[in-house]
Amino acid sequence: MNYLELVNDMLIETDYSDQITTVVGLTDDELRASIWVRDAWTQIQRQERWSFMAKEGNLFTVVGQSTYDLGDISYVVAPLLTAPTVNRVDPTSFRNETSEIYMRGVSTNNLRWQTDTGSARLIAVNPDRSFVLGPIPSAVESLSMDTWTNPVILSDDTDVPSMEPQYHKAIVWLAIANYAREQGGEWAGLRQTALHEYRIMLINLSNDYLPIMDRKVGLLRY
Repeated sequence: MNYLELVNDMLIETDYSDQITTVVGLTDDELRASIWVRDAWTQIQRQERWSFMAKEGNLFTVVGQSTYDLGDISYVVAPLLTAPTVNRVDPTSFRNETSEIYMRGVSTNNLRWQTDTGSARLIAVNPDRSFVLGPIPSAVESLSMDTWTNPVILSDDTDVPSMEPQYHKAIVWLAIANYAREQGGEWAGLRQTALHEYRIMLINLSNDYLPIMDRKVGLLRY
């Protein structure tokens, strides 16, 4: 479902208002419904490091510069680089595409007073999410890494959430649950129903879009 269809689905489930033909220029009840849906999708995106938000990032080093931040990472959309929308980066995933090596993660203290220059092969991440390369780059090199994007905010009629269509209803159920919570006691039944449906879908969503946690050590038997 796109944004318009999600809002109309919420309106149908709640008998909140008549269906709408666009999310642009709304007022009163229809505007509030569109906000509940928009915020529910944002809330879901912020809950976990979902695989549907994972994306390979790219960075070109600058000669003499060892420290970079998330804003320096861009996403490749051939043939152009889009504006960066990086939220988090996996510090264990850095790759130097120029020298074709996987970079090694180290403590920031290991690179604090570095003076050596050369091809980047070490990576340290600071608490503020900036990161330091070592040695200090002596040439322009292409680095890649695994990242998670910032939440995408629904705004236009045709905007579609990035997860599979069978999970789009989770957005509607969460929007209804949040809306019912604000309406008070007489909406408690609707809230409980919406939360129940949402939690069922969230389990399936987690199974599909979160890493599988396998046991690394077998169970002990006596």
